Amino acid sequence: MEYTVECEIQADHPALPGHFPGYAVVPGVVILDQVLQALAVWQPGSRVGSFDSVKFVSPLLPQQPFSVTLKQGSAAAVQFECRAGERRLALGRITLKEPA
Repeated sequence: MEYTVECEIQADHPALPGHFPGYAVVPGVVILDQVLQALAVWQPGSRVGSFDSVKFVSPLLPQQPFSVTLKQGSAAAVQFECRAGERRLALGRITLKEPA
């Protein structure tokens, strides 16, 4: 099972000023927020326990389109990968909590 969504962080996002002056780069936490939003659409009601093995391998610039792909790794884990075209931005695993 797999789910992909296209995203873009606008240049006026409140996390961008100061990250970094003269060369804006989208903070990793903003990318992870997009991963969480994609998970909420794909698997409504899922509860995140933790992010595991997260790696940021390439910078994302404001207004640069990118994709978030989620894959069910097991009943309790989801793999994710973020890409801007052919360039990998981030990857990792989300451990899910038991349903409440």
